[in-house]
Amino acid sequence: MFRRHVGRRVLGLFLIVGLLPMLLMAYLSYGKITDGLRRETLISLRESAKSIGMRIAENLNQVSDTTQLIARAAIDDPENLDAIIRAATNRFEAIWKIGSGGQVTPLYGSAALDIDVDTIDRHHLSNGHSQLIRAGSAATPAWLLVALADRYNDRADVVAFRVSAETVWAPYEYLRHESQYCIHRNDGQALYCSGGASESSALRSAILDDDSRATLIEWQDEDVDMLSASWQLFLMGQNAFEPVDIVTTISRENIFGAVRELQAIFPLVLGLVVLLITYFSFRIVHNNLVPVRVLKNAAKEYAGGNFDARVNIETGDEFEQLGHAFNEMAGNLSQQFSLLRAMSDVDRLIMLLASAEEMCGVVLSHLSAQMGGQPCAIILQAESDATQARLLVWHDHQLDTELIVFDPHLTQKIRPKIQDEWYDRHSLSAPLQKYFEGAGFRYFRDIPISFDSQTQGVVVLGTGNKDEAIDTAIQHCRNLARRIAVGVSNAEREQALYQKTHYDNLTHLPNRTVLEDRLEQAISLSQNSQESGALLLLDLDHFKKINDLFGHLTGNLILSRVAERLLAEAHEEFTVSRLGDDEFAVVMPRIQSANEAGEFAARLLARLAQKFEANGNEHIIGASIGISIFPDDGDNHDVLIRNADAALNRVKGAGRGRLEYFSERLNKVSRRRLTLERGLRMAIDAGELRLYYQPQFDLSSGKLHGAEALLRWRHKTLGDISPAEFIPIAEQTDLIFAISDWVMDRACQDIRRLSDQGLDCRTISINVSGRQLQDHRLTTMVGDVLTKHEVNPGTIKLEITETAIANNVDVAVETLTFLRDRGVKIAMDDFGTGFSSLSYLSEMPFDYLKIDQSFVRAIGNKKNAENICRAIITMAHELGKTIIAEGIETREQESFMKNYRVQVGQGYLYSKPLQFKDFRRLMEAQLDGRERRAVSTMI
Repeated sequence: MFRRHVGRRVLGLFLIVGLLPMLLMAYLSYGKITDGLRRETLISLRESAKSIGMRIAENLNQVSDTTQLIARAAIDDPENLDAIIRAATNRFEAIWKIGSGGQVTPLYGSAALDIDVDTIDRHHLSNGHSQLIRAGSAATPAWLLVALADRYNDRADVVAFRVSAETVWAPYEYLRHESQYCIHRNDGQALYCSGGASESSALRSAILDDDSRATLIEWQDEDVDMLSASWQLFLMGQNAFEPVDIVTTISRENIFGAVRELQAIFPLVLGLVVLLITYFSFRIVHNNLVPVRVLKNAAKEYAGGNFDARVNIETGDEFEQLGHAFNEMAGNLSQQFSLLRAMSDVDRLIMLLASAEEMCGVVLSHLSAQMGGQPCAIILQAESDATQARLLVWHDHQLDTELIVFDPHLTQKIRPKIQDEWYDRHSLSAPLQKYFEGAGFRYFRDIPISFDSQTQGVVVLGTGNKDEAIDTAIQHCRNLARRIAVGVSNAEREQALYQKTHYDNLTHLPNRTVLEDRLEQAISLSQNSQESGALLLLDLDHFKKINDLFGHLTGNLILSRVAERLLAEAHEEFTVSRLGDDEFAVVMPRIQSANEAGEFAARLLARLAQKFEANGNEHIIGASIGISIFPDDGDNHDVLIRNADAALNRVKGAGRGRLEYFSERLNKVSRRRLTLERGLRMAIDAGELRLYYQPQFDLSSGKLHGAEALLRWRHKTLGDISPAEFIPIAEQTDLIFAISDWVMDRACQDIRRLSDQGLDCRTISINVSGRQLQDHRLTTMVGDVLTKHEVNPGTIKLEITETAIANNVDVAVETLTFLRDRGVKIAMDDFGTGFSSLSYLSEMPFDYLKIDQSFVRAIGNKKNAENICRAIITMAHELGKTIIAEGIETREQESFMKNYRVQVGQGYLYSKPLQFKDFRRLMEAQLDGRERRAVSTMI
């Protein structure tokens, strides 16, 4: 019993409560008894010493009286002196008469008188007193009493009496049992000790203490503890002797022996008390710890989740009441934890995005268990059809579900406000009756399932009696109904969110996220089965024109039709996905060979080449397809998509409308393109971009007309990169905007530097990409840079290609008109290579037409090129535009341009592109009036 902590604590407390007061009382009693015995001993010894002193004084008086009698008899009655002496011989050992001259006459006894006559105080004796004198040696003292024969005559003879020490100092009858005494002088020397007592140096030292007469003297005599007390006797008045201390002594053992006997008995008494305390502690602990142990075991069971455990305590006291409280608590906890488990299961299913049927099954099984296995049901309104509902019934430990049509009673159940009250079995709807008819229910209740004020269904409970148990089940049902409502709403919301985040809203095809997941699955399958697969990336050709010309509604309708055609051609195991805009992808998880992917891609091209009808119009579009084969072309989705995209770019670069497989050569091109793209992103901050200026000259006067700003890039490891290679990469990414902003800023900065040096450059041409032209920020950027560097807008000439304008004519015209109205010059670059027509060329806000260098360089070699140049020049003159011929490299080409009145020439015949410092020197030379050709030769 005492092995348990509670038992040990109770025993310890009882021992403390029982023993501590007892020990404290014993300690205090011992002190009190000891102090009392010491006081009583002091009083007793002092009284004994006093009695002895008084008796000594009385003896001395009696002896003195006898000496006076004998002394007078020696003078007055010499005849009877012998008789008187014989009568007193028991008191004296010897008697002498001392004459006034000092002669000694023995009167009794044969002992010699050993006394210094000068010590006799005759004056004292003349007062009728006797004198006590100590004679002899310290080892053998002799006690004498002297008296005058004539007490009124101090010259009379003196009679000396030798008395025994016992006669003077030994009144034994006043000693207490076992005690002794000694007579001490003031210097501590012992004059006499009774019985076998001997003088002690320890006692002598104690007596010399000033406080010794008032306190109990404690000392040791040969390791024996002794107790002493003193009383002082004054003998000067009667006997002319110094005061003496009468010290009575008794062994400490005689006083405190009883206390030691009590000390010996006390441990036995203490042990008995400990035994009694232990016994009664055991009884108390046993009577209380057994119920506590039962309660503790029950608590462990509850902590382990076993709420069926019950406590049986029959003690008739508070423990029994506590046991009943435990049982009631266990019942409540069982219900609460059961509810929490059900709610936790529902929450877990909500987190796992489980269906409403799964959540309802968990709830119904819990409610059925609460009601003793009776059936219960849930009716949920169908999502797709408001006239139908899903009935879920738990009976016979299983869940049955069926789709039912609303009858009037069910319609009453699924309404915004449900009456949460009892109704009888006659009002139970027909679909439910077949499940509840054998349960013996008399009453039913509908618990609404509502979320955000919207009722989604009801929980139907039945009972034979409306008691407390069914009330608890109803309360649990209400809590679970709220959880079900949240779960159902969450499932619907998650489904909608999943659809939104994983599928395209327009075509309902899987998006890029699903494509990448499906592609990874297909790659894993191919690795396990040693089979191949294919990824097809498909891009619609010139689809942007349909959006621009016919609007986005038409474009969206065509995209939906494209998705339908792709799905119609694809097998079930294929994944058809829309990646964005006009880009699609198809994953073929199992193919026998690469040719199978090519054949399928060819079918797609043929199907998409067929006309589309949208909003009363027929549209013909084409497609381009890039193909990568896995695992040969990559073992993860990133690599496969990149390689297929490289093949697709190859198709688009070669004219579109066909398919192409990825190859290692394309892989190298793709890797270089990726390297250039990464390098281009850091080129501005790394200071790798430079602006060169190729001069433009007035062909008629030979003077400098301006220059074209040309961008150059020197990669830190790859060296000089051709603009023909990196500009398309920039245009295909957002890098073109940052690069174009840098070019505009640097060109205007250089113009400002030239102007500050007094060098007036008429125009600087800056190329604008097609993406920039479609960006509304272009006008703001140009205006901000011109303002920043305080550059005249007429100094800037923006060069736009025909292709950039044709992509969106309306936006291009609006943007260019805005810039031209603010003084910026506009030039059409590479004229003759695009899709220009006189119908909109006349409407373009251009100041310059720039003949493409491919036509200029062909002069003298190709007749057709000369005809095209003449036509362009004629048309430009008719429109009133200034003509710039770029790429002039020979005198023949220069003469041709001069003959047809071309105003401005540009090319290597005059100057290569120059760094800014060289271009500045050229302008300085022009300012000095030197010939441009000489300067060009010098450069």
